[in-house]
Amino acid sequence: MKRIPVAEWRLKYDGKDQGRKLTEFLKEVKMRCISEDISEKELFRSAIHLFTGRAKDWFIEGVENREFRNWHELKRELKREFLPPDLDFQLEVQATERRQARGEKFTDFFHDIMKIFHSMTRSISERRKFNIIWRNLRFEYKNAMTGAGVRSLSKLKKYGRIIDENNWTMFHRPHENSARGRSAQLHEVAASESSKSKGNSQNPNAASRVFTRSKPKNDSTEKTKTLTETKNLGEKSGEKPVDPVEGSSKGTLIQMAEKYRRPPIGVCYNCRTSGHHYVDCPKPKGKFCRICGFGDVMTPACPVCQKNEADSA
Repeated sequence: MKRIPVAEWRLKYDGKDQGRKLTEFLKEVKMRCISEDISEKELFRSAIHLFTGRAKDWFIEGVENREFRNWHELKRELKREFLPPDLDFQLEVQATERRQARGEKFTDFFHDIMKIFHSMTRSISERRKFNIIWRNLRFEYKNAMTGAGVRSLSKLKKYGRIIDENNWTMFHRPHENSARGRSAQLHEVAASESSKSKGNSQNPNAASRVFTRSKPKNDSTEKTKTLTETKNLGEKSGEKPVDPVEGSSKGTLIQMAEKYRRPPIGVCYNCRTSGHHYVDCPKPKGKFCRICGFGDVMTPACPVCQKNEADSA
């Protein structure tokens, strides 16, 4: 089997990602070396082909200054230059905030969050990984795995795949109507049309029926008719016709307006009728101004009289 030299690898690092992809880059280089049977000495001699952009400029400057002389020293200086000091903390926060979306398969979610773990320079414990993934799982997955007694990362991965398979079978089962051919659907439409035409032929008057919409009743006309009938009935029986406004909200407002209005000359201030003075009124004395007759106030607090005094002053 012919080996692929490092110069032909389509694998380059540019140093523009603030070190987030550097760990993945180094792991992929390691796997390529194993698959192509390339030693670290040969890899270091061809390392110029693994960099581009800012990372390539840094590599050339380091070779000229003899900052590294082998692949091990190159990796150490590469991490020191491009990896931020709090990279592991940032990646752990990113993994903690990675929630399983609605409708997302467990395998896709598990792969993404494990990819974040692999990008760390220092690996965290399996228990910590399990806790982060378990906290970010959806409720239906947690509920199913709790019954199965899942307590490790390996079982979490195993039962997550089983739940994915069951959900896929349940929610993506082919519908019965989709299996029917177009000819069967056309036959059903033709049968329904023939049954409709047959029903119309048995009832010849069905097509000649005419439906008319009744006119809406006029509320004002009905109300006027009712009031007229009530008035005529009162006149026949000798009773006083009922005032349609009396007892209504409008009648109440009219009574209140009459109460607070200044009565005309010759009208009793107490009962608001003519023919006598309020001193001789047979009805119980109410509250009104003794000077102008304004209702519901006494003379010292009458707004009309006070205004007249202010204008005269």
